[in-house]
Amino acid sequence: MAPLELVFSTVDGLDLYLDVYVPESATETSKVPVVVWWHGGGLLQGTRKSVSPHHLAAPEKHNLCIVSPDYRLAPQTRLPGILADCKAALDFVRSAAFASATGNRVDTTKIITSGSSAGGWLSLLTGTGIGYAACGLEPPAPVAGIAALYPISDLADPFWTTKQHPVSYFPRVVPDEEVASFVDPNSGKVAFSTLDSPRSVFYHYMVQE
Repeated sequence: MAPLELVFSTVDGLDLYLDVYVPESATETSKVPVVVWWHGGGLLQGTRKSVSPHHLAAPEKHNLCIVSPDYRLAPQTRLPGILADCKAALDFVRSAAFASATGNRVDTTKIITSGSSAGGWLSLLTGTGIGYAACGLEPPAPVAGIAALYPISDLADPFWTTKQHPVSYFPRVVPDEEVASFVDPNSGKVAFSTLDSPRSVFYHYMVQE
C-alpha cells in the first residue's frame, strides 16, 4: 500500500511529513480508527518510512489507519522541539485539512499513539502529556489509547550511563570523527535519516559513549 504523504508542519525551513495508510474499506459512513506511529532511533536518527511489514498490512487486515510522522532529530533539535513536532502532527491529524486529504474516512476521535524504543517513549509522552509542561508547551489533546513497544523508560539505566566499547550488538567502535557533524548541535537540522545513511551509526555511538 502506497502512503499518502502530507506536510503537517514547516519548522526551521524543514517541511515535516507524515505518511498516511488508509484501508480501501474505510468510507465516510464507516470511518476507521487511527494509530499514530512514532519511529525509533534514539531521537537521533530514523524516518517515518521505518514502518514494519505487519504495520503496512494492518490497515487492510485490521481496518484501521496508520499515520507515521517524521520529527526533527536531536541534538540539532532539543526535546522541546521534538515534542512540539509530535503535537503538531497530532493536531494535524485532527484537522480539517487531514479530513479532506483522507476523504473524511478516518475517525480522529479514536487515536492511539504507538511506537518502538524512542518512538515508544514519544508515544508515552504524547499520549499522557508528560514532559510538555516542563518544556513550556501545551500538551496534546487526550488520545484513546497508548501502545508503547519497548519504550525508553529509565534514562538512568546502565545501558545509557555505562560506556560500551564497542556496544554489544555492533561490531566496532565508532570513532569521534565519524559522527562529528552529527554530534554538533549547530549542524543543519534534519528530520529524516535512513538506515543506510552515514547518520545511521549515530545511535551506536551514543550508546557507546
